[in-house]
Amino acid sequence: MKKIVALCFLVCSFTFLKASHNRAGEILYKRIAPFTKVVGSVTVEVYTYSITVIRYTGDGPAVADRCGDTIYFGDGAWIRAPRINGAGTCGCGSINNAPVGCGEIIVNAQGYIVKKNVYTAIHTYPGSGTYVIWSSDPTRDQGIHNIPNSVNRYFYIETKIIISPFMGGNSSPILCNPPTDYGRVGSCVYINCAAYDLDGDSLSYELTACKYEYGDVPGYFFPETGTNGTFSINAVTGLLTWCSPQFSGTYGIAIMVKEWRKNSCNSQSILLGYVIRDFEVTIQTTPLSSYTASAISDICVKAGTAVHKTMQITAANTSLSLLGEIKTFTSNPGSITPQNVSGTQTVNFNWQTKCSQARKMPYDIYIVANVSNYYMQKEYTQFRVTLLPPSPSMLTPFIDTGIVILNWIPLDTCLPSLTGYSIYRKTGNNSWSPNSCEHGVPANSGFVLIGNAPANAASFTDDDLSLILNGTSAHYIVTPHTSDCLEGIADNAQTVTLVVGIKENELNQEFQIYPNPFNEDIEINLGEKNYKQIEISVFAIDGKLVFKGQNLNNESKFQLTLKSLNAGIYLIRVATESGVAYKKVVKN
Repeated sequence: MKKIVALCFLVCSFTFLKASHNRAGEILYKRIAPFTKVVGSVTVEVYTYSITVIRYTGDGPAVADRCGDTIYFGDGAWIRAPRINGAGTCGCGSINNAPVGCGEIIVNAQGYIVKKNVYTAIHTYPGSGTYVIWSSDPTRDQGIHNIPNSVNRYFYIETKIIISPFMGGNSSPILCNPPTDYGRVGSCVYINCAAYDLDGDSLSYELTACKYEYGDVPGYFFPETGTNGTFSINAVTGLLTWCSPQFSGTYGIAIMVKEWRKNSCNSQSILLGYVIRDFEVTIQTTPLSSYTASAISDICVKAGTAVHKTMQITAANTSLSLLGEIKTFTSNPGSITPQNVSGTQTVNFNWQTKCSQARKMPYDIYIVANVSNYYMQKEYTQFRVTLLPPSPSMLTPFIDTGIVILNWIPLDTCLPSLTGYSIYRKTGNNSWSPNSCEHGVPANSGFVLIGNAPANAASFTDDDLSLILNGTSAHYIVTPHTSDCLEGIADNAQTVTLVVGIKENELNQEFQIYPNPFNEDIEINLGEKNYKQIEISVFAIDGKLVFKGQNLNNESKFQLTLKSLNAGIYLIRVATESGVAYKKVVKN
């Protein structure tokens, strides 16, 4: 089917008498609302996407200007999409009743011109499945060194989208570094598309052949590197290293950016799709400008703290750009100063992070230097910032015989991905503390998991103290968990001294309350034994005393009226001369 459509497109393309001079391009997608609809009485998923084709071309009288681009959605449907970017008058009118933009010149230096053209369309897929979105345009730029007869080869780009009801909504990676790279014969060239994923999914990178409608471009080969050279890409960081170009000229390169996600914390990562960027790199013999920069190491910080990093740069007339996802944040974008360097200067990176930005995947930060002018080779400094979820701030615990109530400031308002809390305890001495990149509580810390609490909780009751000696020091840690399988930093250890009742076990076994849950009245039964002194206290779950009284008749069975209490969870404390016991109750 693709071949037939391509032939039709070829026939139509004969009406263009000018060369298109495609330099680079990629296809992106984003799922948009509505996400569901009701069919009969059943709610079903709706898979509607905004599809964006980005083409980077030359510009001028000999270059064809495409007012629209044909997008094939991979399910048999296609559309002629209008160009939406750029102001001005270019005589394109409208397509499908949408006004057409004129594109934007993003590079115009020393005869090297790059024009960015953006085309968009909305498409709804019939259901889950794997779809290859593609677009093709005649012709490639002419004279590409590693693409024989390039001017007669279609410029073809594709993106794969895998739609699954089990993986949730998804958008493609964003490639925020424009493909306008230059290099020099005999020198290493470094290139990075500076990709990030809006959904926080993990990305991997690999090199692939440039393509046309029928597969790999015939005769395509990776650029020459010379003896002991390399042409490779880092699968994790996306940094392409080419050491070193052997001949001047223009080269075609394609990078596949794959997107991965887990559907559970213990599952393997599943491929969600990929984006292929096809682009040109121009290699010249012009000497490079002098540029050196110190590296910035990867860091881990608690979400909500400020990140400050510095680097030393020595260069002449160099402009700096900050790229990556953090640049797109409206309320707290990262920044670098200064943005222009001449000589040796200290460059500062600053980012005031937010609690809500905690996630398992690091944030990739790219500082790109354009030496002398945009026509020269770019230089890259890349590092990663991992934002770990903060653990909740602990409040004063409630301590009584046989019980400790931990209280904290909840995180559900600042951490949208919060799924719950884990509570750990360690008795005796504690000298363990987490390092800066350690999250969760490892087994070698000596802490033991004693319970869990839901995301809306603000307290936890530890009443399992019967085997611990009176006066023992106990250390507690509360950590959050997020939906992307990440546990928070365990830096909120709180130490208490335990008070343990002598005959608590015996009383606990006899102590019964019913009904539970209750509406107004509860009945307390202490068993067959008669006690001389019985004191009853009721505490809210945060340890606040809300009722206190005594059983003056010293009966083992009696009734309390608690109709004035609000609905919620409470602790009933019964103290006798034989010990203390607690029971948790729920008021409707």
